Amino acid sequence: MKRAQVLPLFAIAFVGLFSAGGCFRVRDPNGTGYGGSTYTPCVCDADCPSGQICDQWTGECQIGGSTSGGGAGHGGAGAVDGGQAGGRGGAHGSGAAGGTGATGTGAAGGTGATGTGATGGTGATGSGATGGTGATGTGATGGAGGTSMPPTSCEATSDCGPGDCCVSGACRPLPPGTPLCHFNSECGVGARCLDGACQPGCATKADCGTGDICASGFCQPNAGGGGACVLNGDCPAPARDTCINGSCHGACTSDSDCGPHDMCSDGLCQPDDRPHPSCRANADCSGGRTCVDGFCRDSCRSDADCCTCTAASVCGLGGFCETPGEASPQCQLNAECGGTRSCVDARCM
Repeated sequence: MKRAQVLPLFAIAFVGLFSAGGCFRVRDPNGTGYGGSTYTPCVCDADCPSGQICDQWTGECQIGGSTSGGGAGHGGAGAVDGGQAGGRGGAHGSGAAGGTGATGTGAAGGTGATGTGATGGTGATGSGATGGTGATGTGATGGAGGTSMPPTSCEATSDCGPGDCCVSGACRPLPPGTPLCHFNSECGVGARCLDGACQPGCATKADCGTGDICASGFCQPNAGGGGACVLNGDCPAPARDTCINGSCHGACTSDSDCGPHDMCSDGLCQPDDRPHPSCRANADCSGGRTCVDGFCRDSCRSDADCCTCTAASVCGLGGFCETPGEASPQCQLNAECGGTRSCVDARCM
């Protein structure tokens, strides 16, 4: 019995003597363990045949885990920033020591791309307009402002482009106006609705507002200009008049400050192009006509009842004569007609 105890102690002491020099291969095909089993003495797993491990308690190579302890644990893997970290060591068995977990090397994070800001464009050069500023984006450089051009000089509106008016010797864009009328009947007897504005009937220039002329029986803007002024200073003192299209327009606060054919618009006396009803009651009409929507109309049962000597040749809603434009409107502004045609009484002509 003593001999059996001495041999393992001797083997452990012998192995410990060489452990400082690392693992070495030991082959003892004649060695036997308890129960007659063949074994190989070892210091570490490298001393054992393939598929066996070194039991640190007995100093023998064993298949799988030793009889006195569990099998060796396997190392796991864990994540780190930008890659993977080494896992933890395997769990220790009752007998054998857990294996050492493999250390994962984290992959390097990608380098962020460096964007170069786009350079803003150059502002457009407009007539009298200030050039735009280049847009500022993320990292973008603002564009250079456009060159401001002075307004075109003029003596009359005919010197300016479409949509501009000659004001105090310079072409200025006309503000977008709201249509004032749709049909001739809204403008009064003898007047017409052209491009959304009323043009009163006339026999001479005296029947028209400031700056207008009488042409083809209607008061219209003078495309050639009034010829009375170019600059505001050309207008008679001490009035603070404004020179528009060669005519001096006086300042005002109400219609009463202006002439009989003008209205006060935005502080200046301008030709009156507003709608004007021709009647307020049937008593204002003659020949048995009826006042309908501010205009005296004939009654009818069919188109044949409407007098062909007037424009109201269609028997319309309610049994009253109306014009073709009122019966079937096509437009309200010239722009809706296209080309060089004009919108008169809701018809393109």
